[in-house]
Amino acid sequence: MATIPNFHDLRAQTKPMKKLILIFFVYLLCSPHSFSQQWEDLATLSNPANLPQMTAANGKIYVVSGIASGENPAIQEYDPTTDTWTAKAVIPKGCYWSSAISVAGKIYVMGGGHPYPGQKYNFIYDPVADTWTQGAELIDGRMYHSAASANGKIYLMGGQNGDNKTEWYFDEYDPVTDSWTRKAQLPNNGAWYSGATGMGNYVYRIAGGGSSIHLTRDHFDRYNITTDSWDVLTAFRTPIHAPKAVNYKGNIILIGGYSNGYIDSMFSYDVVADEWSAMDLSLPDARSYHSAAVIDECIYVYGGHNDALKGTLIRHCDPNLGIEEKLSSNLHIDIYPNPIKEVLSLTINSISSSEASIIITNMIGDICFSERITIKAGNNNQRIRLSELPSGIYMVSVIVVGQIVNSLFVKY
Repeated sequence: MATIPNFHDLRAQTKPMKKLILIFFVYLLCSPHSFSQQWEDLATLSNPANLPQMTAANGKIYVVSGIASGENPAIQEYDPTTDTWTAKAVIPKGCYWSSAISVAGKIYVMGGGHPYPGQKYNFIYDPVADTWTQGAELIDGRMYHSAASANGKIYLMGGQNGDNKTEWYFDEYDPVTDSWTRKAQLPNNGAWYSGATGMGNYVYRIAGGGSSIHLTRDHFDRYNITTDSWDVLTAFRTPIHAPKAVNYKGNIILIGGYSNGYIDSMFSYDVVADEWSAMDLSLPDARSYHSAAVIDECIYVYGGHNDALKGTLIRHCDPNLGIEEKLSSNLHIDIYPNPIKEVLSLTINSISSSEASIIITNMIGDICFSERITIKAGNNNQRIRLSELPSGIYMVSVIVVGQIVNSLFVKY
């Protein structure tokens, strides 16, 4: 039988965390960037590599790959707290048209097309040790591909291997076992430089195609990790080549790209309502072949297609970004205890039976846990063991059709 925590014991456990919680909310309210409605120009990276990739890990930005003056470039680390760049360890082999993505605090640089097309590179960077190691090679070499992470794994999609033939390949990489598995192939071809992101048990592929207007695509496809199958969703409104997609508070934000010319537009996709909408926010400069990442409530965009944008980093911080989370009295959640030590006990109250997703993210937006469950009308009790999560503040989201409810909790 589960032990009911004593109130006085719980209060004693909670006391050391009160200061942390207060500091966290003061930061949200008082941060000078939290309510900025404009793009902010950040420090420019000197001597940047050509066609690099960017990702975020451990609250910092990392720019890597590409070619710098014919030599293998160092990975460049940007610290948002000091607005400074620092050169770190040199990548073993620089490469155009690769992908860079972070999982569990490490950075994976995969594939590419230099000096020869369709490379099988898989280099792993550890920011703590400032070292590179080599992981299992890709099943098939590729460039112009896209990458997304979900549930602690990496998914590579599309691209080509140098013969101008677009590939349908969709592969899963497990960092824990350092192994690749070929998954269900893409339902639509033309997947050069698509926007891609993962969310819960799904991976999304948006638009893509060749750089000329007659080759751009409006595909919008969703991969179900649990069933190893694809759904072809309603086509994206505009054929776009080389946009960037990020996961922002349970919504997909699509940024820039090429559509009969470089564009500065941004679009948001509501995964609950299954709707795309044009955003009021746009980029300060139209661009394609750029990179994007999210830290806290800020979207960072790096570089672009021309020399004027090379090495530039911009940021937009807005707690809502014009997106209103859908809260409903028809769905309610309670967390106990809070703070937690190892097990999160969750009561979900719903007026009807439904499929639901539970997603837990840390405060930089990384998904730490996701699970698909069936809930019934009334109270539903769910226990989630989180003993391996480090101490900190987390958000649990319960998503059903048409509704999303979020709640913060502290793990000590």
